[in-house]
Amino acid sequence: MSNPYEPPQPDDADRRPDPTEPPPSPGSTPPASPPPGGAPGYGTPPPPSGTPGHQAPPPYSQPGTPPPYAGAPYGSAPYAQPSYGTAPAPQKTNGMAIASLATSVAGFVMLCGIPCPVGLVLGIIALRQVKERGEQGRGMALGGVIVGAIGTAFLVFAVIFFLSVIGVASTDTGYSSTY
Repeated sequence: MSNPYEPPQPDDADRRPDPTEPPPSPGSTPPASPPPGGAPGYGTPPPPSGTPGHQAPPPYSQPGTPPPYAGAPYGSAPYAQPSYGTAPAPQKTNGMAIASLATSVAGFVMLCGIPCPVGLVLGIIALRQVKERGEQGRGMALGGVIVGAIGTAFLVFAVIFFLSVIGVASTDTGYSSTY
């Protein structure tokens, strides 16, 4: 009894010629029959043809398909694998840079520029620390320096203006009063 899942085996009489094989020349022996069990296995290439100028197509390739991926050898990773046990430590942001920006902005916006010189000094120190320690926060420190410098300049001009107004008001203008 034959296996119902196995394709039927062709007899030598029912076998059709392979279109890739050249036609037999007169007086030659007929081609050998396929091995028992049917056609050659999937991994074997077709036999080379003896016809000059005719090349057999590459086995089992589809037109337009890229070549198969030649991955990394077994046991080596093609890229860094994530570690699931620990997360990478985030780079620390300089605290003085945060304080510089907060002090400068608060002094410029709400407190009439009084804390701006403190923000300016904190920003300069934070820029040095960020450079030496390799921490994050350079942008915040730079922002603290810029806003602190602008606020300090406005504060200095305001103080000079008010002192000159007070000085002019307190000096004698040359007018005499008879009261």
